[in-house]
Amino acid sequence: MIKQIFFILGAILFLLASAASVHAQDCVSCHQKISPSIVTDWQLSKHNARGIGCPECHGTNHKTETDAAQAQIWYGYSEMRQDLAEIKSFAADMRRKK
Repeated sequence: MIKQIFFILGAILFLLASAASVHAQDCVSCHQKISPSIVTDWQLSKHNARGIGCPECHGTNHKTETDAAQAQIWYGYSEMRQDLAEIKSFAADMRRKK
């Protein structure tokens, strides 16, 4: 049962990372012209190496030069930490029930 949970979680994370890389490419193509040093920093970062793109931290509301204020900081970070805490708690409960 625990293996199935981790398999499903892994599949979900893979799909999210795949979708994020598509959105990150949209960000990179524009920001390469506007703020190339930020793009270079991200390309060399641990985030990029781990498949974490722009939308994971900045959301997907910012799409053009005129709506830059829509870019969020740490988008979803607290929710992600809460989800991981719940998954760990659930896995611990499952181990205790064995």
